[in-house]
Amino acid sequence: MLNQPLMNLLKTIEFRFLERFDMIFLALYLFIVSRCWILYCYSAIYSASRLFGKPDHSRFAFAFLAVFVALVFVHQPTWNEADRSEIVLTIMNEWCMFAFPILLLAAVKGKELIGWRGSGG
Repeated sequence: MLNQPLMNLLKTIEFRFLERFDMIFLALYLFIVSRCWILYCYSAIYSASRLFGKPDHSRFAFAFLAVFVALVFVHQPTWNEADRSEIVLTIMNEWCMFAFPILLLAAVKGKELIGWRGSGG
């Protein structure tokens, strides 16, 4: 028996409309996690549309969503595959964290050398 009086009091309260209280926490957790990755997805879609010089990014959003849904339904990894992919993605993240700014700087300097200007600001 745990010596936590608040938990003992809360155990006696019954919510007839709610049989599994952990589902509320799961919904809140999914909301918080989705707020993180949706921001990154929007930024990637918006940036891709700007890189290709398109002011409307709805086509990029549709393509991203289609690929995302297809990957969810096609590839269902096992626990070991998910663990391995986490390690690989961590290594890729560390490489991209250093290589991407250098490549982006080279692309910008290359555009300045060539004198090419895309549409937009």
